[in-house]
Amino acid sequence: MRLKTFTAASMGEAMEHVRQTLGEDAVIISSQTLPATGDVWVTAAIDQPDDFDAKPSTGTAAIIQALNDHGAPIGFIDKMPAHLH
Repeated sequence: MRLKTFTAASMGEAMEHVRQTLGEDAVIISSQTLPATGDVWVTAAIDQPDDFDAKPSTGTAAIIQALNDHGAPIGFIDKMPAHLH
Protein backbone atom coordinates (compact mmCIF):
# COMPACT_ATOMS: atom_id res chain seq x y z
CA MET A 1 0.00 0.00 0.00
CA ARG A 2 1.26 3.48 -0.85
CA LEU A 3 0.44 6.38 1.48
CA LYS A 4 0.81 10.01 0.52
CA THR A 5 -0.06 13.22 2.33
CA PHE A 6 -1.34 16.29 0.49
CA THR A 7 -1.60 19.86 1.73
CA ALA A 8 -3.83 22.34 -0.09
CA ALA A 9 -5.85 25.51 0.46
CA SER A 10 -9.18 23.63 0.26
CA MET A 11 -10.57 20.11 0.42
CA GLY A 12 -11.51 20.30 -3.27
CA GLU A 13 -7.96 21.22 -4.23
CA ALA A 14 -6.54 18.45 -2.03
CA MET A 15 -8.89 15.89 -3.59
CA GLU A 16 -7.84 16.99 -7.08
CA HIS A 17 -4.19 16.42 -6.13
CA VAL A 18 -5.10 12.98 -4.73
CA ARG A 19 -6.86 12.01 -7.98
CA GLN A 20 -4.03 13.34 -10.18
CA THR A 21 -1.31 11.63 -8.15
CA LEU A 22 -2.86 8.37 -6.97
CA GLY A 23 -5.83 7.96 -9.31
CA GLU A 24 -9.54 7.40 -8.86
CA ASP A 25 -9.05 4.28 -6.70
CA ALA A 26 -7.31 6.18 -3.89
CA VAL A 27 -8.86 5.99 -0.44
CA ILE A 28 -8.78 8.88 2.04
CA ILE A 29 -7.21 7.69 5.31
CA SER A 30 -7.46 10.95 7.23
CA SER A 31 -8.03 14.66 6.80
CA GLN A 32 -7.68 17.68 9.01
CA THR A 33 -7.61 21.44 8.84
CA LEU A 34 -4.35 22.99 10.00
CA PRO A 35 -5.25 25.62 12.63
CA ALA A 36 -2.33 27.94 11.90
CA THR A 37 -3.03 28.33 8.18
CA GLY A 38 -6.51 26.93 7.53
CA ASP A 39 -4.99 24.63 4.92
CA VAL A 40 -6.32 21.10 4.52
CA TRP A 41 -4.08 18.11 5.13
CA VAL A 42 -5.25 14.84 3.54
CA THR A 43 -3.60 11.43 3.74
CA ALA A 44 -4.64 9.03 0.99
CA ALA A 45 -3.68 5.46 0.13
CA ILE A 46 -3.72 3.15 -2.85
CA ASP A 47 -2.63 -0.45 -3.32
CA GLN A 48 0.77 -0.74 -4.97
CA PRO A 49 0.80 -2.35 -8.39
CA ASP A 50 2.25 -5.88 -8.49
CA ASP A 51 5.16 -4.69 -10.61
CA PHE A 52 6.28 -2.05 -8.08
CA ASP A 53 10.06 -1.64 -8.30
CA ALA A 54 11.40 -1.22 -4.77
CA LYS A 55 15.04 -0.96 -5.84
CA PRO A 56 16.71 2.17 -4.49
CA SER A 57 17.91 4.75 -6.97
CA THR A 58 20.55 7.41 -6.60
CA GLY A 59 20.98 11.10 -7.22
CA THR A 60 18.76 14.14 -7.11
CA ALA A 61 15.87 12.42 -8.88
CA ALA A 62 15.81 9.83 -6.09
CA ILE A 63 15.66 12.55 -3.44
CA ILE A 64 12.76 14.26 -5.18
CA GLN A 65 10.98 10.93 -5.65
CA ALA A 66 11.49 10.06 -1.98
CA LEU A 67 10.09 13.43 -0.91
CA ASN A 68 7.06 12.90 -3.13
CA ASP A 69 6.59 9.30 -1.96
CA HIS A 70 6.70 10.38 1.65
CA GLY A 71 4.16 13.14 1.24
CA ALA A 72 6.22 16.32 1.08
CA PRO A 73 3.74 19.21 1.02
CA ILE A 74 2.74 20.53 -2.38
CA GLY A 75 5.23 23.21 -3.44
CA PHE A 76 7.93 22.09 -0.99
CA ILE A 77 10.26 20.78 -3.69
CA ASP A 78 9.89 24.02 -5.66
CA LYS A 79 11.26 25.89 -2.63
CA MET A 80 14.42 23.77 -2.48
CA PRO A 81 17.63 25.31 -3.83
CA ALA A 82 17.77 24.93 -7.62
CA HIS A 83 20.88 22.72 -7.58
CA LEU A 84 18.90 20.08 -5.64
CA HIS A 85 16.20 19.62 -8.29
